[in-house]
This record gives sequence, structure tokens and C-alpha cells, in this order.
Amino acid sequence: MRLSMCNIRRGINEHDFEARRQMPQLGLFSMQDPLKWDNPDVSPYLYCAANPIRFTDPTGMKIEFANNVSEAFVKDYYVAYSFLKNNNASFVIDDLDKREKTYYITETNNGSEFVSTERTIYWNPNRALYTDNIYVLTPAELLSHEADHALFYDINPESSISRHRDTNSPYGNKEDERVITWTEQEVAKKLGRLQEGETTRENHKGIPYNVISPDSDDIDGVVVINNFSQ
Repeated sequence: MRLSMCNIRRGINEHDFEARRQMPQLGLFSMQDPLKWDNPDVSPYLYCAANPIRFTDPTGMKIEFANNVSEAFVKDYYVAYSFLKNNNASFVIDDLDKREKTYYITETNNGSEFVSTERTIYWNPNRALYTDNIYVLTPAELLSHEADHALFYDINPESSISRHRDTNSPYGNKEDERVITWTEQEVAKKLGRLQEGETTRENHKGIPYNVISPDSDDIDGVVVINNFSQ
């Protein structure tokens, strides 16, 4: 998140959070939340409904946390988003944030997935995926992968459903083929984790690993699940 100081001439320093500017002396934003109509019972000048310990709002837009997520999960999401953002690789999440509908993210102990009927991304911040190409997809990259499913569903739900049903693909289905062969590769390249001519994977399988943080591929344990897909 970019942070800078401005508006000195008004006698009030303001933190620039890209979406809005905040006045630290008052603990309020000087601009209203652009999505204030989604939450009419909350002051449009507050940040995260005045509960920044439980919630975070990196972009000021549409992705929200589902109810009852842990504080650790919120922090892990911010670590993952910052990792992507700082490497110009958060474009999928940023585009999803700009859509009209609200999407939710919640924690899971299993593999990450997007459930279209709930408009919810289930994300495991501690699970990476070791692929047949000897590449480890970090939890942050898997978050971007599922966000792309959500984004495409929001743009064209009929095509998204049709692609998921079309299993004539080495990637399991045409929708996963679209994500893996395009945005997954672009994110990996922007993160500097792919050499020229390399790819993250050429199927939808892999071995899940436990890692120490959402931006890490440092393996600290193995979850043995044969033919696991992610």
C-alpha cells in the first residue's frame, strides 16, 4: 500500500491510501468511501467500519472478509496482497475489486477454491502447491488464481460455468486451462519466479505443502494427498 504525506497547506497531514486520504490526527478519512451505498448504516468516513483490528481494506473497494474469519487470516491476506501489489502482480485482485458486485474471502484448511454460488473465495494462507514442473505456487499465487475465477465469473457467468463443465483439457477443464496458461504465468513472471521458457505447470495437479507464510515457498511440512488438484 502506497503511503505519502500531503495537504500541508491546510495544516493537516494526510495519509494517501490510494482509494482515499486519511487524517491521522482525527482518525477519519477526508473523503467518503466510494462504496458507501453498500453499507448505509456505517459512516462513509470510517475505515473498516471502525474495526481495523479485525478487518483490512487494502484497495477501498469490493472484496470483503466473510463473517468470523480470524485476525491471523486477515493479516495473512494483507501479506499476500502486499506481496503481489509490490511486484505489480495484484492486477487480478484489483480488477475484481472494481466490479459492481461484492465478493467474499474466507479461510479454509483445505485447498483454495472459488465457489460461484456463494461469490466466495475459500483460501488457505498456509498451503502452497508443488507442481510437476518443479515449481511451488505460493499461497499468494493461489489466491490470485482463485480471484481470476471469480473475476471471469463476474464478467461472464455463463461462459465460466460452461468452461468448468468442459473437461476436454489436460488442465482438468477449460476454465482452469484459461487461468493457468494466462494469468498464473503472468503473475509468476511479475514475481520474478519463472525463468525464460519455464511454466508453472501443464496440468491442474500438484502436491500441497505447508509453508511459513502466504508469500513463501519455504516448505516446512508435507500434506500427503495423491493426485491433488488445485
